[in-house]
Amino acid sequence: MKGSDLLALAGKHRIAVGAAVIAAAGAIYALLHLADLMKWIEERPGLAAWVQAVFSVVAIFVAIWTAQSATREARRKADEERLDDFEAIAGLAGHAVNLIESAYQRSAQSRSLRAIGSVDRHSLASIRDAQRALAEIPVLSIPGGATTVSNVLAIRRLLAEAEATLEPDHFGRPEMPSRLYRLFERAQKHAEWIGEAAATARKRS
Repeated sequence: MKGSDLLALAGKHRIAVGAAVIAAAGAIYALLHLADLMKWIEERPGLAAWVQAVFSVVAIFVAIWTAQSATREARRKADEERLDDFEAIAGLAGHAVNLIESAYQRSAQSRSLRAIGSVDRHSLASIRDAQRALAEIPVLSIPGGATTVSNVLAIRRLLAEAEATLEPDHFGRPEMPSRLYRLFERAQKHAEWIGEAAATARKRS
């Protein structure tokens, strides 16, 4: 670094230090003479009333601003939670579709009655868990409006149909794989709509 640069840097440093010292001195002076200032104001009733009025107005504006800030933050958190719930529901719907597809694939690949029975017990337990999870979601709390609610309810009905298809009475029936496949196709359409709606809601937030 050149000598001229060092001198310029030192000059800037001295200016910054000087400004800080002046600001600190001003603050100390104000604190030391605050009592005198308050006494001077109190000795003038008209001025004191004006000062009180100004501070009252300022206090009101501060209270309003604080309340509005808290309201905005609470609304932001509520919106974020609703988006998280929306995405969780979309994920659960996609999981339900995967379970029905898996049940179809297992049943289509099984050749013996014993193998089909084993597949059914495995798939049936998973589908019941997914159906229970969707059923525990309060309908009124589902985000996205009436269309989302109708799609969620449709997936719940399709899971119930898949569960009925996988009951022991259907072991070995040749129509079981094709019926599961039709349920999978219908559930997939509903789940895709929910997923797209959740993604759109996230982008708009």
